[in-house]
Amino acid sequence: MADGEAPEEIVRELENDERAQRAVAFERTLRRKVAEAMRAEAAPSQLRRRVEALFAERRSDDEGDAATVGPAATRSRAFWSRRSVVGWTAVAAVAALTATLSVIFVRRAARPTLPAQVVAFLEQEHNRCVDLGDYFEQKMVARDEEEAAALLQKVLASQRGPAVDLRGAGFLLLGAGPCHVPGEGPSAHLLYGPAKSTVAARPLSVFVQRLPSSSAAATLLRPGVCYETLCGENQRDVVAAWRVGEVMVYVYCPDGASRLPAKALRALGAPSQRVALGA
Repeated sequence: MADGEAPEEIVRELENDERAQRAVAFERTLRRKVAEAMRAEAAPSQLRRRVEALFAERRSDDEGDAATVGPAATRSRAFWSRRSVVGWTAVAAVAALTATLSVIFVRRAARPTLPAQVVAFLEQEHNRCVDLGDYFEQKMVARDEEEAAALLQKVLASQRGPAVDLRGAGFLLLGAGPCHVPGEGPSAHLLYGPAKSTVAARPLSVFVQRLPSSSAAATLLRPGVCYETLCGENQRDVVAAWRVGEVMVYVYCPDGASRLPAKALRALGAPSQRVALGA
């Protein structure tokens, strides 16, 4: 009845059956919700096989019940309408729930994200270098824009990296050095300090990494989008990340939840489209 294929005599017989009408309305709602949920992604083959098995099992049970009850009882429309409405509605409910959960899982699995280990590494490296102590001295082999540009060229090979000179955006390069951002490709770390000392001024770390096109970040993070996530002890620091071809750029800004340096991001070539996400 839910799909309009029931014989007219069955439809007329069940017109005033409140229980049957509620079941049909429920099944129609389920069908509509399943259609809406499955519109964006095709159902996985494994899900299709499970649903087919459910219907096959239901059909087998109906045939077995008919054989057990006997021909006299099965001649009654009430026998078939009762079993069809209740039994097939249950199958439809299970199928709908399975389909919906499957689609939700697929969508969540494909949702862009910055791996927690990457965010933690960026925070750790920034904090280890920001005091300009022994670790900074050992790591930061480049101390001016020319040396930093040469370092990026070595790390990125033929790929084009972001601008190194951020003086126009109010930041001075303090040092740059090779780094090991979690992932498959080589990377570099550039540390910047504010050109003017103010209460709101904070150092800035830029991490640049060359990624194979098959890597998770290259697959999930769409080019032309700047992704942002909060981090740090009080969720006040922010990491901005974007992809250009096989190059990933990460900007770590302490206490930047409300003061993300827009001019610096523009100078680095960050896309204007922003998407907030979780680490």
